[in-house]
Amino acid sequence: MTVSTPTKRNNQVIRSFAAATGAVALLGLVTLTSIAKYLTDRISTPRRSHRPAHYTFTPWEFGIDFRELQIPVNGEYISVWHLPQDDPAAPCILAFSGFASHKGELLGISSNLHRDGFQVVLIDFRGTGRSPGQTVTMGHNESEDARAALEWISHELPDAPIGVLGYSMGGAVALNLAATDERVGAVVSDSAFARQRDILGYHVRRRTGIWPGPILIVAGPMLQRRHGKTYDDFAPATIAHQIAPRPLLLIHPKDDQIVPFHHALEIWEQAGEPKEAWFLDEAGHCGAYFRDRRGYCEKVSGFFQAALGSKRT
Repeated sequence: MTVSTPTKRNNQVIRSFAAATGAVALLGLVTLTSIAKYLTDRISTPRRSHRPAHYTFTPWEFGIDFRELQIPVNGEYISVWHLPQDDPAAPCILAFSGFASHKGELLGISSNLHRDGFQVVLIDFRGTGRSPGQTVTMGHNESEDARAALEWISHELPDAPIGVLGYSMGGAVALNLAATDERVGAVVSDSAFARQRDILGYHVRRRTGIWPGPILIVAGPMLQRRHGKTYDDFAPATIAHQIAPRPLLLIHPKDDQIVPFHHALEIWEQAGEPKEAWFLDEAGHCGAYFRDRRGYCEKVSGFFQAALGSKRT
């Protein structure tokens, strides 16, 4: 008869514990990898509507003559609407929509700016609207698209002062463009995030309830392979001070659940003068326009008029 000694029993317990620990660790790694891959796919894959891209309103519905253009970017192109004025030297506002949005969503504020004497250039970032592309990047490629549009304005409208206006991710792109290119004379940013790393971490925790640190570590190399850049390569707050002395208007609702209000505070603290803040108590993400359309348009148009001048029609 074989007698199990305490030592043998202890060894068995240790082996069982080690096996269980290994299994839990493996399961955790698989879970982290799966979430990281989902995150990478989620923010890198264009979200196309089931309807054809041209099934949208255009400036024509607003009674505005416009040109539809294609501006080349890195072997692809971006789809652009130019809302001109009779005077090609009239100030031009370059406008950016948010993640997975398209230029048609900005026709409200754009039509008002046009009535107030501004030219407007609206773009679809690659992978959105009528622009081709298989990858979106939460700011990296989009900044290249924004710069291509700025180059077009500088070439085609050399005497026009230029302002930029952006919403959510487009607001972050607007800040980044203004901070890195002095051809931008003024910037309005609505509901922008301060850093790509922080906004991704916030949404990981919001969706999963898991501390985002390990997931971002695993997702980092995946995103770098897809985007060619790291999280920290797109952090508008870190360069917001470079916008000064050109004026900045920062708009952000305090109840924003998509981009928390502390992002606006970080951008505000980093930005130099002259700067102006419009922080609403209740409006929701990019909701300031819809809460008070007339007041919003007057605020934005007045800011650009003071910064760039205009010839009101």
